[in-house]
Amino acid sequence: MPTRRAHGFSGACIRPRISSPEFAPYFENRVKTSKSRGEAVRRLGYHDASTIYHHLRRLGMEAPSDWSRRPDAKLTRQDLVPAVIIPTLEPRAWVAALVQGEGSLECHHLKRSDSTTIDVVVGMTDPAPIFKLSDHVGLSRPARPKRNRQWQPVWRKSISGLRALRLLREILPFLVGQKQREAQRAVQLFSPDGYMRGHFTTSYIWPAEQFPLRKHGPPRK
Repeated sequence: MPTRRAHGFSGACIRPRISSPEFAPYFENRVKTSKSRGEAVRRLGYHDASTIYHHLRRLGMEAPSDWSRRPDAKLTRQDLVPAVIIPTLEPRAWVAALVQGEGSLECHHLKRSDSTTIDVVVGMTDPAPIFKLSDHVGLSRPARPKRNRQWQPVWRKSISGLRALRLLREILPFLVGQKQREAQRAVQLFSPDGYMRGHFTTSYIWPAEQFPLRKHGPPRK
């Protein structure tokens, strides 16, 4: 069976090809016997942990629980997010219409926890809808606008993590077209807590061939 030597790890570490039947048990053994993400990256010969989390999802495996950094702090943050973001249908429909027309689904990488989180972002020159959106989702109103490339003031609100995930689930029935499919993709990938382990870009989450109407700019850092 063809194999290749894994780079970045001292010792005779031979990693089976992904297509071979030996890969899954080899990968699982390396993951479960590594004390941290960094150790698993070195032992598997990858450049970063994103590849590991890609294969974990592909193989239907869970990362070891002790890989999480400060898990108690993460649970505390999640406890602060309401189980229901918008309780009634009328404001859900209003928020959905705003996201449909003026919003975008994005993501960003958190270096401290080596994870990627979902973002629902809405920006407008008129602050009133942004203030109303902030009230509906239980977040503070932005204090000042930002400047865009045309030097116009833009009021911007970003909803991230578990709050964004729960919001998308609530407004999903009101979305249509590609925006609805983008939201469905985000709910699928970022469940159950609004995060994915590893560093992923928008082009990975919403590939251009599947979501041609998205405007793909440079990845956020």
